[in-house]
Amino acid sequence: MRNYKGAIRDHNAAIRLDPENIEAYFNRGNVKSDLENHKMAIEDYDMVIHLKPKGIILPLAYAKRASAKSEMGDNKGAIKDYTEAVRSEPNNPNILTVAYLNRGLAKFGLGNVKSAIEDYNEVIRLKPRNAVLASAYVYRANAKSKLGDNEGTIKDYDEAIHLTLENINFVAYAYSKQAATKLDINDNEGAIEDCDTAIRLNPALAEVYKIRGEARSNLGNYNGAAKDYDTPVYLKPDYTEAYYKRGCTKIEIGNFPEARMDFRTALKLAKSEGDQVLKADIEKAFRLLK
Repeated sequence: MRNYKGAIRDHNAAIRLDPENIEAYFNRGNVKSDLENHKMAIEDYDMVIHLKPKGIILPLAYAKRASAKSEMGDNKGAIKDYTEAVRSEPNNPNILTVAYLNRGLAKFGLGNVKSAIEDYNEVIRLKPRNAVLASAYVYRANAKSKLGDNEGTIKDYDEAIHLTLENINFVAYAYSKQAATKLDINDNEGAIEDCDTAIRLNPALAEVYKIRGEARSNLGNYNGAAKDYDTPVYLKPDYTEAYYKRGCTKIEIGNFPEARMDFRTALKLAKSEGDQVLKADIEKAFRLLK
């Protein structure tokens, strides 16, 4: 286990000896970031940037400060710092990859989806190692999904899957997201196939069972759907939508008492979560049972 307190003491001592010790400020900032003391980490990165170092440490300080700002919810500040990292080191593919990827995430967080896609495009153009490249495809797929580009979304998830076949959990996640997109375009068979693969790779993904349940329900396989919904409510006892969907399926198979039980549970959870839209849907379903 890393001795964080000892590391900070050492960096403090170095700074006392030399108040312009750029490396000590930078490394102390990194330790504080590791400790999730992002505010104080930013102060150290501020000092590094103020001292205007030459070489790679300046864009790294901008990138590190951007990351700390992002952790504190300051996406606008993060975007500015990632932009400075790109500007100060425009020919370093490692810096550019980190900056574009994370600037895209910050932009996406602010709802600037098209601009986020442009940043992910830059990462993909740089062709970093497979794990990072796969992440860029997944993030771009998520953004394309927001814009309703379902075909582009599926293609990007597929690219991510083929890049990281050795990372089982990541591939399972990508299949689950791809399945959700196929469900949106009524490709129920394709959604079920992707869910089957995701479940085989990671049986603990509650969302996947719900997606497969919806696809089976769309195809009229209500018993299969009800069975699928059993798993997410077991894995996540507070999974409001799964209770609601299972209740709807039980109406279809004529099991009204259990449908009422599921709707009561879903309604209680929706109220506690403040989800007014889902609450209204559940109340409407309740009325169908009267």
